[in-house]
Amino acid sequence: MTSNDSVISQILENPILGKLVSSFTSLPRQHVYGMIGGTVVFVLTIATVIYLLVAGGTFKRIHEQEVLKKVPQTANPKAIVNRSILLEDLADARAKMLSSPRTSLSKKLMSVTPDETVYKASYESFVQNFGPSSNLVPGSPQAAVEGYSRGVAGQISFAPPNDTLLDYARSYGGVYSSLCSANPKSCEKYEKLWAAHPEALVGNGVHILPCAGKTKDALVRSFIAATDGSPWNGEAGYDSTQKVWAFKKGDQSGLGLESPLFREGNDNATLFAVEAKTEKVVGLLRFEDDSPENLTIRLSDIIFAPSFEQSAHQVEAVFLTFSKIFALGYRRISCSCDDGDVEGKKRAERLGFTFEGTALKSELIEVGKDALVSRNICTFAILNSDWNTGGARNHLFKKLYGAAAFKKDTAQKAEYAEQDWIKVAIKNGSGGGGGGGGGDESKKMK
Repeated sequence: MTSNDSVISQILENPILGKLVSSFTSLPRQHVYGMIGGTVVFVLTIATVIYLLVAGGTFKRIHEQEVLKKVPQTANPKAIVNRSILLEDLADARAKMLSSPRTSLSKKLMSVTPDETVYKASYESFVQNFGPSSNLVPGSPQAAVEGYSRGVAGQISFAPPNDTLLDYARSYGGVYSSLCSANPKSCEKYEKLWAAHPEALVGNGVHILPCAGKTKDALVRSFIAATDGSPWNGEAGYDSTQKVWAFKKGDQSGLGLESPLFREGNDNATLFAVEAKTEKVVGLLRFEDDSPENLTIRLSDIIFAPSFEQSAHQVEAVFLTFSKIFALGYRRISCSCDDGDVEGKKRAERLGFTFEGTALKSELIEVGKDALVSRNICTFAILNSDWNTGGARNHLFKKLYGAAAFKKDTAQKAEYAEQDWIKVAIKNGSGGGGGGGGGDESKKMK
């Protein structure tokens, strides 16, 4: 007996392999040919897809975007063509922002009025995955599915949305749905919030509102009350110059509705963090130098009441705003602080920023009526690669909502992504508006 015969004999003697071989050989010849042909087609298809991804440069482009390689030093001006090419998703997001009518930055960062087409597609997607009876709440049986649909549709402002924005919208909708359907009181609470502020970015401890519209005056006054040093929120008074305004360009004196800190424009916005429990403003984030051309933006100020500094509320405010910014396609958020601002440096690093360097003699600031002093500026930045693949987003998500919620979020996004209900619906229907949430108002949910 040859060695080959011995191997075959051993295979046939194995109870499992023997049964498989016996079953295969007993099949009709046509079935055998069909199985072989199907296997060959499957292997060829996979090989073709891999070849197209490699030959088309997709893997190379992803690698170049995620790995920050040093730009080669050369005197040849044509060498710039060898640098990393922007990913299609980011290039598409940039083109859509630039082609849309320029609107205020706060509108771009806030939620939009849900488009009816996207709302219905999100509703259908939720029902297909979890069934119409998922997470029923007494008195509000549709709270979970309506919360998810409202949350997703409120974040889709591009038609059609890029994959990053759609992935973010699904995640936001999942968290929003969990908050809405926690219990009957939460259903009522978030229903009222949505009716009053459909533009809000909603979290567990805080929600984000723009410094604009009918509520601007009340929000500004609430912020001033939280940061002027007077007794507030059950706490004793404090020195606001030291606790809040140290190393800032301005101070509490003269702070009012028309102060530069509260001015809105196409490239700047002030967003207030409102505590969900008390409805009081506990801090703000100020964004400036919005550059859709370069997909960059600057966090120029982050000011919170001393009792909310280093709190989960501050972290969640950053998480909600940064998630939206990177989902829109931005690649870089920068911030800076005075070289002597120890707390400002710690805050930047705590929130995920990376120190980039110090610009000496960068600014002059007034310290008296006729006195000017020099200011050195430390620059920090967080990149889309830090946020996404670098793990900053996942770290903050788990810190805010827990490991179980993160596991659920990851699983749900994967399930939804397989279906593309929303993309199909937008393609066949009206879709969302431009970068500022525009579009046919008759097609939007009221």
